[in-house]
Amino acid sequence: MARKKSNLQDRYLVRMQGGNRGLVEATSRMDIHEFRVFMTMLTMVLPEDKDFEEYEIRTQDVIKLFSLGDDGRYYEAVREAADRLFNKKFVILETKADGQVYKTTIHLIDETSEPVKESEQNRIIVKFNPKLKPYLIQLQREYLTIDIRNVKNVQSPYSMKLYFILKHQYNLGNRKKSYTVERLREILAIEKHEYPMYGNFKQKILKKGMLDLEKNTDLKIVRLEELKNGRAVESVVFHIEGKESTKISKTRTSKKSELDSSSGEEKEEDFQEFEVVQQQEKHDNLLQEIHQPIRQYVSETTVSHWIEHYSVEQIRRGVAYALQQVERGKVKNVGAYLQKMVAIPDLVETKAESTKPSHKQSAKSRSVSGPNAATQEPDLSRAEAHRQKVSRFEELIEENQQATVVILEHLKRGLFGSYYKDHLSLTENMADPALSGILVDIAASLFPKFFENLPHIED
Repeated sequence: MARKKSNLQDRYLVRMQGGNRGLVEATSRMDIHEFRVFMTMLTMVLPEDKDFEEYEIRTQDVIKLFSLGDDGRYYEAVREAADRLFNKKFVILETKADGQVYKTTIHLIDETSEPVKESEQNRIIVKFNPKLKPYLIQLQREYLTIDIRNVKNVQSPYSMKLYFILKHQYNLGNRKKSYTVERLREILAIEKHEYPMYGNFKQKILKKGMLDLEKNTDLKIVRLEELKNGRAVESVVFHIEGKESTKISKTRTSKKSELDSSSGEEKEEDFQEFEVVQQQEKHDNLLQEIHQPIRQYVSETTVSHWIEHYSVEQIRRGVAYALQQVERGKVKNVGAYLQKMVAIPDLVETKAESTKPSHKQSAKSRSVSGPNAATQEPDLSRAEAHRQKVSRFEELIEENQQATVVILEHLKRGLFGSYYKDHLSLTENMADPALSGILVDIAASLFPKFFENLPHIED
């Protein structure tokens, strides 16, 4: 039996695979009504699903979900859009077994069924192409989660797609994202003969998108930066910020008033479900952020358990410390070691205490005398040693600006790349104790002479 949207009226979240190998940046061309039908279908795909169902969509489901009103024209437009989805497709970048990158075309819909009886033709039964399963079902990493109510007033398909790609970057912690004009046109499915001049493309697509997002979504583009090659604009950089979602009340079928008759104010209970949805979205985003660099070692379920039982700061410190040891080749069972380190509160302090000498060692050190006494290095705590290395690191980047570029390039190629926040300065990133240790270690490995004569403490 087909799954009906009428039984899932209070579900507004949609999820899809992100990244340049996912649906978020896949080339697809839909008009705004086709987008709305597509997203209505996505609300019916549940996180626990292991396969696609048949989905029954009525025109009034889409109209209600996007608050389109009772204008009879919408019924016809939505019904026709549902029919057209059968011919829609995604062009996805995919790496094949030979190591080459291909553009793979996947049709959106596998089959559609429409009642023969004319009076029943306000509904359609559709099924996703099974080849889309890796992009929509059992998603494990770097997926986009959005609440449809944050885009229901967007009227342009280009603005809708722009929201998808920038919201995904925002959820990943990026506050600016660069695309070549060519790649952006490809993602938005803009043909070569459409807006061929950059000025026209900027005015009709980018500027309009900026206005649409600021007015109708929970995201805004605060600045559009242009990178030129000669006189031609080659790339654009979107500087993005989040903003408070427009208050969205729960869609109701009851006749109960939306306002408290005595005060004229909206009742808090009307927004409880939206708050729950927002909390789930925040949980999903945090889950992706933490799981991304360790996905080959632990499952999403494990990370979700951490989030429920430990503070975010404790998890981040534990993961960063564990990966640091992995990179040094000191860990064999990475999954178990991650579990152990995440479970330790105040990890930095705990590890520092473990390096303190025993009473016997201290006594032995104090008894050293004679000509070798002057060369005896004092015992230093891990914290003090780290402070000295940070100080030397700061001297390095002040004296050698190119060193900063080299260090960050090395960081982003490794396991810890996702920990660095591009929208923050290097100094602000160094305020994260776990990340500062990683950056200092990278600098010491790349510029060893600069860190000579500093105390070395074994882990």
